[in-house]
Amino acid sequence: MNCWWLVANFRQMIQNFWNSILVSSTSRRNMVSAFKMLRERYKHWNKDVVGNMSNQIKELELEADSLDHLKKCRDLSAVELIRSNSIATKLRTLYRMQEYVWQQKSRVQWCKLGDKNTRFFHLAATIRQKRNQMLSLEVDGKMLSNPVDMKIVVFNCFHNLYSHHDRPRPSRYHLEFQML
Repeated sequence: MNCWWLVANFRQMIQNFWNSILVSSTSRRNMVSAFKMLRERYKHWNKDVVGNMSNQIKELELEADSLDHLKKCRDLSAVELIRSNSIATKLRTLYRMQEYVWQQKSRVQWCKLGDKNTRFFHLAATIRQKRNQMLSLEVDGKMLSNPVDMKIVVFNCFHNLYSHHDRPRPSRYHLEFQML
């Protein structure tokens, strides 16, 4: 998992794991068994060191909320300020790790299931289209939700933006380009 690179000493842990796996020869069978052993060690390491990121995030968020509540009531002590900063740093790292996990899972899922002519692809494209859909538009303080009105406003905006003749154009400066 890409998120493991954010864990302190991960590179050293890899070297230690790999060096502890004894491979008597470089035959294909031994390499396969070495990689299986390495995979098992990663699983145990992930469970023991990284753990359940969602639970860690929830616990840290609760602790951060309680410190924020205390901060509203009184000034935090030096120890509490240090703890608050530590929690914020850990949360940022865990959020980043969780984001990496979801990115990697989505890529794996796309590689396994996705092809441009499959149901999976069309479902993903439909979901993306719905997420990118504009349901309303605010213009001069008024909310427009009628698609026809929205199209007119967007068209006029771009038409006005690109049809102004008073803007200087490169041809006005008599520039001659051999090639663009």
